[in-house]
Amino acid sequence: MVMRMQGLRPENLHGYERHRKREGDDTAHVNQSLSRLNERLIGREDWAQFVHGEIQRMRLANFDRELTRLRERRRTSEIERCLVEGAKEPWRPTRHGPLREVILTANAEWFRGPMAIRSRTGTKPASKISSGSVLTGSGRPSGTTAFMRALTVTSRPTTSTL
Repeated sequence: MVMRMQGLRPENLHGYERHRKREGDDTAHVNQSLSRLNERLIGREDWAQFVHGEIQRMRLANFDRELTRLRERRRTSEIERCLVEGAKEPWRPTRHGPLREVILTANAEWFRGPMAIRSRTGTKPASKISSGSVLTGSGRPSGTTAFMRALTVTSRPTTSTL
């Protein structure tokens, strides 16, 4: 089992999606017949567009709240500065970006081992659990559950989280 985490910026989501869908120029190394076996365990099919929409919503909500606060305090020069600067990103700048790409790779045999759980229909691989959580033999979430999320926000946005 291998897990890799890497910083990700919103402007890189398009490239990430192209790679996930095996689109683009550099696919000579990909066995296309096996790509159909890849699964998206959690999230929506249009998650990249959804994330961009949420970021824009947070950006505008923060901007509106800042302008409202400045108007209530009658800060004319600060209102002008705020209007010139426009809406800002809803996170603190970091050198790695506000998102994390998490890739969890495991051989199918690993899921048939001690991580398999019993259900009414028999043994069910952890990768088929609807919530995307990895469960231990006791049925409780394992330590890797937190890492199964495809994207997480590293610094809390001012308005809401993704």
